[in-house]
Amino acid sequence: MRIRMRVTLPGSRNGAPWPAKGATLDVPDDEAEQLIRYGAADPAEPPPADPPASKRRKTEE
Repeated sequence: MRIRMRVTLPGSRNGAPWPAKGATLDVPDDEAEQLIRYGAADPAEPPPADPPASKRRKTEE
């Protein structure tokens, strides 16, 4: 699950410093749920997908 950090946590995760406040990262669902529950992170919105070609606005030529 992709999360956005609400705080900068001290220490490290998997040998690397935790991402800074506002950064996003992918973590296992159970870890994401725990960080969200404790208020350290929020679910990150997935990037918007490109609309299908059939729904794209046609440009005038």
